[in-house]
Amino acid sequence: MSEPSMIVLLTLGPLLWMIGGTFWKPARRFVWPVLAGITLVGGSSWWVWLGVVGTMIGANCLPYGDRTPWWLKVIVFAGLGAPVVWLDPIFGLWWALGTAVVLSAYMMLSQRYNRATHKIFEFIAGGLQAMGIVLGVLR
Repeated sequence: MSEPSMIVLLTLGPLLWMIGGTFWKPARRFVWPVLAGITLVGGSSWWVWLGVVGTMIGANCLPYGDRTPWWLKVIVFAGLGAPVVWLDPIFGLWWALGTAVVLSAYMMLSQRYNRATHKIFEFIAGGLQAMGIVLGVLR
């Protein structure tokens, strides 16, 4: 993966997650996964590209709000890190677990402290997805 592709991924992930959290949901659910997948074209086979994009779309459409039970939130948060499994299976499983831990911890903080806003959660989630893809490709 080239450095310009990394810059695009690491910038668009948090940005589109934050846009999708407030203004236009398809930015997070569909536009971000497709743009992330485009950066993989040429460096990965078509089935890896399809797996990453499909997993991102599926995971980014799952609920994680206040009405979602905690056990399901943890599964959803692991799903947000799961696209990396298509790039590097062993690293991807650890990345999904780490994503679940980090996002669950921040979600708990956001429910306790007003300072921990949802925009920061969205930034972290988008950043973790982008970093996971970059690190999965660089294996």
